Amino acid sequence: MEEELQQQMTDALNEQIWDDNVQSEEDAVPSLNAQEIFPDLKKGIKLPKSPLQCDNYGFVDANNNNEFESKYKLCSAKELKKVFKKLMCENGDLKEIKFVAKKLRCHLSKNNTDLQHADVNASDNIDHDKLFNNNFSGYVKKFLKKKTQSFPTFGLAQCSAYFTKTLSAVIPNKTFNIPSWIPKFNSPTTPFNLDPATYNEITNVIRKMKPSGSPCPLDQISVICLKRSPYLRTYLTEIIHVAWSSGIAPSEWKKACTILIHKKDETDNPSNFRPITLEYVPLKVFTSCLRNKIFAFLSENNYIEHDIQKGFTPNVAGTVEHTAHMAHIINTARIKQRSLVITLLDLKNAFGELHHNLIYKVLQYHHIPDPINELIRSLYTNFQTSIITEKFSAPFIT
Repeated sequence: MEEELQQQMTDALNEQIWDDNVQSEEDAVPSLNAQEIFPDLKKGIKLPKSPLQCDNYGFVDANNNNEFESKYKLCSAKELKKVFKKLMCENGDLKEIKFVAKKLRCHLSKNNTDLQHADVNASDNIDHDKLFNNNFSGYVKKFLKKKTQSFPTFGLAQCSAYFTKTLSAVIPNKTFNIPSWIPKFNSPTTPFNLDPATYNEITNVIRKMKPSGSPCPLDQISVICLKRSPYLRTYLTEIIHVAWSSGIAPSEWKKACTILIHKKDETDNPSNFRPITLEYVPLKVFTSCLRNKIFAFLSENNYIEHDIQKGFTPNVAGTVEHTAHMAHIINTARIKQRSLVITLLDLKNAFGELHHNLIYKVLQYHHIPDPINELIRSLYTNFQTSIITEKFSAPFIT
């Protein structure tokens, strides 16, 4: 027993000596403060202690009411639409509304299925009048409209090579100078509001966003979640405040997916597709708040010539104004029998060809403060996107 006790005391003493040596070595090496370089977005955010609970756990009671079944058994899709509209306007029974809506969906689905399975070649056996009256748009798509392939037919290698070349920066270190003949703006009379967006401002941005907007495939989080939940908007406000104060955009936000929309001609050429980038919803909210602050600063200091700049201006119907002006010029030339020449300019890849350094220079020209410039630079730095199609998903392109 004494030998075992002596052995335990010896082991404990050795462990203490080892811990002291390790501690002395750690004290000799200065610790790196990662908080100064990479801000912790979770700081200041109190996560819920218990998960959110619901009552029905995803179960919905099936409505198999025999009374409704016999009542709407012989109704057509057109009649069901009228009944459904009437029930909604009069705040009818919820169970009856659900039953009519479900039966209407079944009718519409059955009509589309019958039309799709119709044999185009056996036109003698098809009642075209019936199909035309029941589903005009479906009939046109099936029999009259020429089908064209709209999905990409090129491979992953060709896609990656093309978009890597297209999205890569040309002469990244190129510098730009404002020409001397362009007049300089006076110093701003109203200072830039450097405070981060408030909860109300973020809420207004979210309310103006379209619910039908496609979410980013990387997280599949729709803006509807933020529209319906003040709880989530509160957390998003905290994250935006941290990112705004630190001047660094979270790296998770700087990833996106790009889908391809066919424009014209062959589908085996990537240049015949229009790339549409789907970003994270929090990033959209963040950049919208940033845009609102920049626009407010430029407007208050009269840095925008509203007589010329019509697009991207809130509460200004620039397209209607320009169209009406052009129509007036055309009518005047026609009445007075004057010749008229109209030239439409379309810049190829206008946004993609814009150099980032030119953006920073223009921001400085308009007296945008350095913290905002650095925040925008952080958004552009190391932004990655992946080209996704029906058949493949390309690696991330910076």
